[in-house]
Amino acid sequence: MASTVTLQFGGLTEVIPLFDGRVHIPTIKDTFELRVAKINGVLAPADSQGFTHAKFKPGDTLDISGTPADISAIPGVSRSSDAKLDRILDLLEAKSVEEYRFSEGKSGKSSAVGSAMQQLGFVSTTPGVLPGSWPTRYRNYTFQPFPWPSEPDEARESPQLHTHFQQQLEQLGVAFGPGAFQLLDVRQQDRLGFHCDTGSGTLVVHGGTDAVIVPYGELNWELQLRMVVDWKTPKSFKDLQRMDLQQKLELMGSLYHSNHPSLVVFTDLINFAIYQPYANAIQYLHTFAAPASGQIAVADAMRFIARQLTVVSSKDPRFHYQRLESIHEHEELRLEAKVLLTAKRLAGSDEGLAEQLKIIKDLPPEEQFQSACSLVQAYRPQLSYFS
Repeated sequence: MASTVTLQFGGLTEVIPLFDGRVHIPTIKDTFELRVAKINGVLAPADSQGFTHAKFKPGDTLDISGTPADISAIPGVSRSSDAKLDRILDLLEAKSVEEYRFSEGKSGKSSAVGSAMQQLGFVSTTPGVLPGSWPTRYRNYTFQPFPWPSEPDEARESPQLHTHFQQQLEQLGVAFGPGAFQLLDVRQQDRLGFHCDTGSGTLVVHGGTDAVIVPYGELNWELQLRMVVDWKTPKSFKDLQRMDLQQKLELMGSLYHSNHPSLVVFTDLINFAIYQPYANAIQYLHTFAAPASGQIAVADAMRFIARQLTVVSSKDPRFHYQRLESIHEHEELRLEAKVLLTAKRLAGSDEGLAEQLKIIKDLPPEEQFQSACSLVQAYRPQLSYFS
């Protein structure tokens, strides 16, 4: 069943869907014939497609107020601004909304994923390259595959997969605990969904993952991702192509949410597929028989993952992508963060703010100043990097 919220406007009540926890402002305006819509008394900031930056919970009741669409009788409102706003709404309504989940197979998904990659600035999906040398402590490492039972069940084995993976990483010198990292079980937490403009419409994607590695003590794990881990069974994990779209979507979700770039690892702890943002490409490494490009040994896959955590990634739970411009960081991390910065621009661009500030003039004069201040304050985290 789709997630919904209830809208209350005067004596009217309507139910509308949530898109990754967000509501669509143009839908609210159309529902109640409003020129300007407020949610719980606030002019809610929204992106260029009209989706709120704020997230709501399924079942929430939102109090809607605002200015009626027929504003021709209100003093001080020009017909030119009225026509401009009508044009903005027309453009929004003309665009389609495509909705997918990370793991589902659905017609048109491949094309939608390609469009989303283009929006983020990815120009290719290419094989990655292992480091020229490994740290000394890695040289005698021997990978121990996970001992799956004869009837594998991912949900049943997840706690054991979690423990086995952490033990393998600890053998390679990855520290877990205060001042280091933690491996969290995040099944049933769909907190990596995102939406973006694909040019012809809006792509809305829902989903999460099975486990994540984040700095120790981080509660809002999606904000400080270092690694996204999706468990697979040997039966479902046969080749690289089968999981390609899901892995790309989880990677893009991490870029939209996290302040730190991350690896996305799909594994049954027998084989591995690793996706990584690097400059303007998605780089992949894998342990399958084909394709030959990007193929590495299983032990090297674990060494690569461990090196990412011990050499490249920051352990700072307060890490923010802005610091990459102001202090020295590992060069690999800077290259991994290139597309992350694009995602932050798309998630909260100043163009969306400019459009909404134009609409403020349709509010009653006594409300205009306070509404403008609220909007600017709400956009401030996204604007600070680009100012």
